[in-house]
Amino acid sequence: MKIRNNIVLFCLISVLSVANVNAIFEGGWGSGGGKAVVCFDSPKIAEIVKKAEGVISSQYLSNITYMETLDLFHAQNVAGEALLHRVVANESYVEFLDRMIQKIQIADPFFAREIIKSKNEFNKRIIGFKHGPVDPTHDENYSEFQFVDQCVLTNVAVQKWDEGANGYRLHIDTRLFNHIRFSEESKATLMLHEYLYQVAREKGERDSKSTRDLISAVLTDNPEINLKDYITEFGF
Repeated sequence: MKIRNNIVLFCLISVLSVANVNAIFEGGWGSGGGKAVVCFDSPKIAEIVKKAEGVISSQYLSNITYMETLDLFHAQNVAGEALLHRVVANESYVEFLDRMIQKIQIADPFFAREIIKSKNEFNKRIIGFKHGPVDPTHDENYSEFQFVDQCVLTNVAVQKWDEGANGYRLHIDTRLFNHIRFSEESKATLMLHEYLYQVAREKGERDSKSTRDLISAVLTDNPEINLKDYITEFGF
């Protein structure tokens, strides 16, 4: 796996075994915090959702055949990491998330403290759950990004500035977060992304490309990947 500092333009065909469909996409990977790759049992539904800027109406929830966070999808299909840490029997996404943070702690205790601080801030005051769609977000790095057939990008969560909290508040669409197709790994990856992206924002990052690269390194079980190198690339 190689860190890319520039936007990479590519065309990739990925077989999504869970959905049993081929997702074809091309373009640059930019900010995508809280996003998920979602596939439906009908291209027509995907087109409707795409026209609605990725917002999924409740009537189409039962038509979802595959859903995975963009970060997890990136790790497997863009970074090309075949060996990934997985949830073990009876392990919740919270426990899996803690296990990944422990991995970071071994590589860099100082950086891990920053993540834990971010985690505690989110858990204490700035997570809002909503049984409905969250606002769609746009990023110029996705201007050439396109799924065809049954698959689209949607927001499961979004960070928005909250004057009352004097900080960013994380809004989560519980319809998607608790959906049967949304795995425990995806839940953990989404939360880790938000914790990391808050740290990245504080050091001046304007999109989550570096966050996604770092998450790929955290998730991989490949012994040849040096996590510390990715933490250094991230800015610590």
